[in-house]
Amino acid sequence: MHTFQRAAFVIGVLVAAVSGPTSAQQKFPTKPIRIVIGVTPGGTADIIARLVGVKITDNWGQPVVIENRLPVVVANTIVAKATPDGYTLLLASPAIAIRAAMFTKLPYDTLRDFAGVTEIGYSNTVVVTTPALGVK
Repeated sequence: MHTFQRAAFVIGVLVAAVSGPTSAQQKFPTKPIRIVIGVTPGGTADIIARLVGVKITDNWGQPVVIENRLPVVVANTIVAKATPDGYTLLLASPAIAIRAAMFTKLPYDTLRDFAGVTEIGYSNTVVVTTPALGVK
């Protein structure tokens, strides 16, 4: 998994849901922002989350708490069930879509429970194999 993260990590930040309707414009944010990631501390995604968190703090004036929760399905579930107020974000890779296709029972609905906010970065992936395998 570490090799995959380093070689082909395409990151999307997803939010639990869009902020609910308001009767008058309120200042946002008024409390700390939480970024949940389903990887161990010190990995590529963790470092990126911490760098993004610093910029969010600089721009919005609120602290950002990075929360590493394993396994990744637990992290996704936490964000899916969070109050849909925009204060809980999920840092995810394209594996979130792959996981939805691979598993029939997940504690969340990938399309319903998450909304893409931004793309932080991308990289290319190359699949290499021996010619003796006969794959072209």
